[in-house]
Amino acid sequence: EQQHTQKAGDLVSYVEMMRNYKLVHKVHKDTLLAMRTFWQALMHTNVSFNTLQANLRKIDLHVKGAERVYRSVLQRHSSSV
Repeated sequence: EQQHTQKAGDLVSYVEMMRNYKLVHKVHKDTLLAMRTFWQALMHTNVSFNTLQANLRKIDLHVKGAERVYRSVLQRHSSSV
């Protein structure tokens, strides 16, 4: 009975960790895509300041969101790092 409970707890922990890993991967990828969009805009000869400003705002928002997710996951799974 105790072994079964331990295995179920391990499975729940594993599923939660994988869900968090996927979330970290998603926010990291979204941040990189925002950065790519900014640099792609700079590759054009005619780029407006407003476009660059909007792209930088997107990067900033994605970075802040990713940092929140990273901190949250590290707090929950600090022993796994």
